[in-house]
Amino acid sequence: MANIDVTYKGLTGIEVVLTVANTLTIDGLISAIASNEGLPTDYYKVSLGGSPDKNEVSYGDSSATIASMGFVTGSRAICSPSQDGTKQSRMIQKLEIAQEKRQANGDTTKRYYRVKNTYDITQLPTQYIDNVATNNLNGGGLQLGRPWVTFLPKDLFAAGEKGIWFDPSDITSLFQDVAGTIPVTASGQTVALMKDKSGNLAHATQAVAISRPTYYVYPGTGYGTLQFDGINDFMVTSAINFTGTAVMTATTGFQVAATATTGPRIVVELGPDTSAANAGTFYITGPATTLDHSVGLRGTTWAYASFTNHTANPNDDILTAQLNIGAATKELELIPRLNGIVKSGAGLTWGGAANAGTGNFGNYALYIGARSGTSLFFEGKLYGAVVRGATSTAPQITATEDWVTARLY
Repeated sequence: MANIDVTYKGLTGIEVVLTVANTLTIDGLISAIASNEGLPTDYYKVSLGGSPDKNEVSYGDSSATIASMGFVTGSRAICSPSQDGTKQSRMIQKLEIAQEKRQANGDTTKRYYRVKNTYDITQLPTQYIDNVATNNLNGGGLQLGRPWVTFLPKDLFAAGEKGIWFDPSDITSLFQDVAGTIPVTASGQTVALMKDKSGNLAHATQAVAISRPTYYVYPGTGYGTLQFDGINDFMVTSAINFTGTAVMTATTGFQVAATATTGPRIVVELGPDTSAANAGTFYITGPATTLDHSVGLRGTTWAYASFTNHTANPNDDILTAQLNIGAATKELELIPRLNGIVKSGAGLTWGGAANAGTGNFGNYALYIGARSGTSLFFEGKLYGAVVRGATSTAPQITATEDWVTARLY
């Protein structure tokens, strides 16, 4: 066995010298190149020696060693994108390749580095669902800078933070069946699966047909939401293990229906019932009463804060809860923000215990639109939700709320 220096030109168009063992298989070489570029292996075809008419190999095609293919120090490998899969997967592939190049591994001195280096697929005027083109929910056609942005909520999970990011405005994340084989394609269809875009794979599902929320697009616009009926609609994730943290940041964007029944209605809740003996849980509600919203938190005890909204229902609201079980005071344990403004002092009505007690968050499912799927059903529209098992900074909170704001109608 010997180490050799192989020169390759990757999918991002950048030429790199990579030192590898000559006993490496061709699949191993592709894996090394893909890892170096930060892209999936199945995106690659590699022309060994730069002769695609003779030597082009896709990942998974060969376990032969590179030495057996004649590779020595100074040999070249030319990468090209795989054209396998649907038009939708190929569109995403092209965007992710461009994204890796624009990010330049964080090296701002590279000539190809761009400040706007994260793609937001919802900003494209057209995209694909499998092989079928569909007009995107974002109108306006081609515009300068689309689809590149400086922030997406997925950035909040880059260090492996637990949590979820749900984006109903992204029609490609919604499906009519729990298995995710029948995509949502039009307003009025019910949603059985909403994919988590945080990278944690904590997808929200609803197996019972009559309890599924409805995908709704405001007529004449490109604004898509999930609509809950206040009767039996809800979704739920698998258990999310937050046991390693006592802090949480949760942001939701929603509209309470004008016809909503008075009393608390769950927008999101971690665990079956924060008001009962379920340590390490929280909730955000959006009822149609004078005290429009509330945030509840339970460590070993339950505390909550309710607060009035500044506009009449129906209204679009962005509610962020900054949570810290065991902080010195309840005012530090539970900090609500409504439409970018921290609610405090006389603006809050406190209830429950004097504080939320101690401990960490639990390993629970996240419910959307109901308490434990049996009560406090929310009536209204959900624009987005981001729950992160960490304390977000002020700029991160502002960026997340701005992202939600862009989805309101």
